Amino acid sequence: MFVYTRDMATSPAPDNVIDSGRFAWRGVSMIAAATDTVVDEAERVAADLSGLLRSLDSPDAAAVPISARGQAATEFAVAAARLRQAALRLQVAAAGLVDREKVHRLDAARTSRVWLERHSGITHREASELVRAAATCDRFPVVGEAFYNGELTLGHIDATGNIIPARFKGPKRDEAVEKVRAVQDVLVEAAKGATIEEYTDFCQRVRDKLDEDGPKDRSGRGITGVAAPAVQRPLVALGRSVRRRRRAHRDDPRRHPGTARS
Repeated sequence: MFVYTRDMATSPAPDNVIDSGRFAWRGVSMIAAATDTVVDEAERVAADLSGLLRSLDSPDAAAVPISARGQAATEFAVAAARLRQAALRLQVAAAGLVDREKVHRLDAARTSRVWLERHSGITHREASELVRAAATCDRFPVVGEAFYNGELTLGHIDATGNIIPARFKGPKRDEAVEKVRAVQDVLVEAAKGATIEEYTDFCQRVRDKLDEDGPKDRSGRGITGVAAPAVQRPLVALGRSVRRRRRAHRDDPRRHPGTARS
């Protein structure tokens, strides 16, 4: 079984950088081959679903204890979600390469998004989302690494990418990007402890503060300190939201049926 390691793409050959680059692209082809193998197996399993689901309507299946049925359904749902999230990470990386290498020009497509729509069986909106996500991962590498490692989802990346206002251009946009880069660790930690909805609200609050808390020190020395106010207040609000959600979950009487009031 082929196992891809980061060293394949990042360790240059001592005397020949071109050979190293070729090996990195060969690694991409090997990932594609390994993915094909996984997809073939997943498609084989999916092809049997129709008959399996029909068999669950039988009296024998209905006689299985509800706890066992719930456990099986839970395991299936979680495994399917893991597969989907892994597939999304692969799609984002692939979309980024397609866009960067201008693959659409080889196929007479108008844009990379049109190419992805045509060859991936997705909508133009979904193609745009993938390309934007790849750009966000490239712009904010710490966030990108957390996404590709499976710590964040596509929803987190979309929210992070929306922090920089579209109206920011040129130097103003560059300054904003540097400010967000300076607090990437904070963003990742915030995303890990929150739902996507909570994190999206957090990123919107950071976006709202970004302009008014713009860096005054253009030397770059104070970027982290200057960026902190833009994140501090939204982070406090996020913490309150997460704590409220956890208290509500903890106090939910459905989790403690023996203590429910009569």
